[in-house]
Amino acid sequence: MKKNIFYTFLLFCSSFSVFANFDQNKNMRKAYLHIIDLEFDLGREYIEKERILNPENGLILLNENYIDFLTITIGEEKSYFEKWEYLKSERLQKLSENDENSPYYLYSQSEINLQWAFSRLKFEEYFTAALELKSAYSLLKKNEQKFPEFDLNKKGLGVLYSLIGSIPDDYQWVVSLIGMEGGVNKGLSKLDYLIEKSKTDSILEIYNTELLFLSTTLHLQLTENKNKFQSLLDEIDEDYKSHLLLTFAAARLSQKLGANKNTILILENKPTSDSYFQFSYLDYLLGMSKLYELDIDSKEYFVRFLDKTKGDNYVKSAYQKMAWISILLEENNQKNYYFV
Repeated sequence: MKKNIFYTFLLFCSSFSVFANFDQNKNMRKAYLHIIDLEFDLGREYIEKERILNPENGLILLNENYIDFLTITIGEEKSYFEKWEYLKSERLQKLSENDENSPYYLYSQSEINLQWAFSRLKFEEYFTAALELKSAYSLLKKNEQKFPEFDLNKKGLGVLYSLIGSIPDDYQWVVSLIGMEGGVNKGLSKLDYLIEKSKTDSILEIYNTELLFLSTTLHLQLTENKNKFQSLLDEIDEDYKSHLLLTFAAARLSQKLGANKNTILILENKPTSDSYFQFSYLDYLLGMSKLYELDIDSKEYFVRFLDKTKGDNYVKSAYQKMAWISILLEENNQKNYYFV
């Protein structure tokens, strides 16, 4: 009898890890950190380790979605988007069957909706993106009511409030119709709060890079506050040398501040490794910055950009700039080729 009880206990312990849950454990933290640093293969290694130990951990699905989101938005590869778009509904379905008593239950679903909405905006699928943004908003508002102390709610809401608040007055009736509220300053202040708290909070600390990236992107798109641009650049400090997303953020801030030589310095000191996903736009950005200095070497960075990019954005511009350089060098044959 005792032996049977013992074996039953062992069976219970061994099967416990397959119960639905959201466990932000070491594997999931390491996976997220590699993914947000654009080291997708390393991130997948930790995802697979977790899948073996705890296959029903809902954060596996969220981390996998981060990979798709960043691949689409940075790589701008429409074929990738079209191939893997179906995963959104599959992931949401699996998440809906997970532990609804966890603050990650609604949060993870909102993040997936939000990430696919931004992915769609790349390819001008505005109607579906709007529906996904509304879903993300509703899920986050519910989660905020259910778990008011769960600070990660503020990340998505900060982005959504900022975007909703930036909609022109002529279209605010649409926002009212679908029941969303916004405000640029309201949204940005939520991100500012999280950035500050991530310096000391053990849960939020891993999100510091993402938060700085989001805040920079929104400030650059929605404000003209150069004091804030400088403040964010100071906040990033030397961290851009270790994080490609922060290289991009710091370079854009520096560019907006008119500090072109510093922009070049930032881009020339970006982290380099074969493990990183190709962020080809950084080559284009460096080519442009060097061209502003009338540096003929800028051409090689436009060539690199064209060799790497799988999207359409900035391709014509890169060829145009290479044609200009050819004119300066009196390379008429190349000039004609690039203009074609």
